[in-house]
Formats: sequence, structure tokens, C-alpha cells
Amino acid sequence: FTDMDVGAFAWANDERLVFTLNDGQEALANRLAPGLFAVDRTGENLRELVKAQPGAVQRTESLAGSRPLEFNHMLNRVLRDGSADVIIQRLNIGPRVGVVEVKTTTPLRLNTLTGRTSSLDLAGSPDALGWLFDDQGQVHMAVAQDKGEGSLFARDPAKGDWALVRKGAVTETRPGDFMPLGVT
Repeated sequence: FTDMDVGAFAWANDERLVFTLNDGQEALANRLAPGLFAVDRTGENLRELVKAQPGAVQRTESLAGSRPLEFNHMLNRVLRDGSADVIIQRLNIGPRVGVVEVKTTTPLRLNTLTGRTSSLDLAGSPDALGWLFDDQGQVHMAVAQDKGEGSLFARDPAKGDWALVRKGAVTETRPGDFMPLGVT
């Protein structure tokens, strides 16, 4: 890579690092889709997992064997299950001309060694913009938005049922509100 900076990074496991790239000299609008890459601790097996926004990343070498996902995918979280997998989200873009509007996201499990994705068990889940997963890749919460109104849903891990926890204006806060930071 030429003239690029590591934007964010995390260990997928003890041997595999995932990271994004950006150019800190570029305008923020050119850094919205930084791609996703993975490499072994030794520096071997570099793989492009998600393409960066067109024109954002200049390569000095070809990443043989990589068939990256389109730039409308982003990292949700790394797992702590011993695998080299991470959770990503596919941004489902709305049909408005000239405007990038994310309608919903679809979470997927991504193997950082092969670049293959697999679907997750989201039976009965809402059409959500955001998802909260635990270290094992089980989904616990989802956030949806429709016409300025947000909804927070929680999933019963034993039954798999979804329940509405809170609904209200996105900009509205009430006493007792909370923002889930993570689940282990």
C-alpha cells in the first residue's frame, strides 16, 4: 500500500490481525468505506476482505487469491471463540438517487483466512441498522429506525424470540435510558 495509514485494528485471534486503511490527509467523505484487511502475526497471508471506497486505497501489489466483498460491508466486531472469524455488516443501501441512505444492515460471519461469509441465525429479527453480538457470535440486541423513530429490540438467548425494549424519537432521551456497550 502506498501513502495509507492504518485506520483501526483488532486481533481476530492470537495469530490474525484485521485492520482498515485510510489516508488521514483525505477529506472525511473519502474515508467512509475504509475496506477491511487481515494478516497473520508474522506478516504472511495478507488478504483483502472488503474493498475500500473506490479510489481510496492505492496498492503497490496484487493480493493473490483475494476476492473481496464490495465496499458496502463493514466490521461489526471480532469474536473470542478461537476462530479467525469476525462479524461484519452488509449495508443495504436505499434507492434514493444521489444520496447514500442505509436502510438496513445484514450481519454476516466472515472467515478472515478464506474470505468466505456465512449467514447468521436471525430468525424473527427486525429489519435493523445495528446489531450487538457476544464473543461467540450470538446476536443479543438490534436497533432499527423508521421515519426518525428508533426501536431497540432484545433477543431471548434461550428461545430466540425478539422483544421490543424501547421505541421513541431518535434524538429523544428519557430518564433510565441506556446504551448497550457490549456483551461478553
